[in-house]
Amino acid sequence: MKHSILTLLAAATLASAAGASTTVQAQTVKPVKSVTQQVANTYSFPKKWRGKWYSSNILTPKPLIIKLGSYTSPKTGETVKMTSVASAPTTGKLTSEIVSVSQNQDPAKLAALATGTNKKINHATWSIVTPAGKDAESAAYSMKVEKVNGKKVQVLFEAQPDTGKVYNQYFKSKKLAKKYGNHHFKNISYTEYNYR
Repeated sequence: MKHSILTLLAAATLASAAGASTTVQAQTVKPVKSVTQQVANTYSFPKKWRGKWYSSNILTPKPLIIKLGSYTSPKTGETVKMTSVASAPTTGKLTSEIVSVSQNQDPAKLAALATGTNKKINHATWSIVTPAGKDAESAAYSMKVEKVNGKKVQVLFEAQPDTGKVYNQYFKSKKLAKKYGNHHFKNISYTEYNYR
């Protein structure tokens, strides 16, 4: 009998020790986000677009610098981080990052964010960029290889997101921007007014 009581106590001790270690492990293990979850809110620009782009437009005196998930504004020179979302911030479909910043009502941080989506306009795919700041206007971007005087030139077009009408165009060098900034390319629809 004494032997069976000791056996029961030993078994109970082992069971409680095993249960305690399981509990400790469950408390110390934190859920890890997968790589997919971590980058799910980032909008990525196409690889061919990355780098510096120049314009002869008087409203965009600085280079447009495009990186994987951000761009530097040619108007202000400030870096804007891209997030992906189905539509512009005014619709209420916001990424968690934009919601968090807008709830804190920090206009500077909100101005440093923009949403990005892809859209078909006039049989071409355009990237629609919508800054999250107040009174910010969306713009559409599309890059094409165009022929000018027998030479192939990469051109990044900036257009109205609803019509695809171009009001600015960027080139890979200042020299090309100066030379072809006012050029009207075939099969490209331009706005009636522009500052090129």
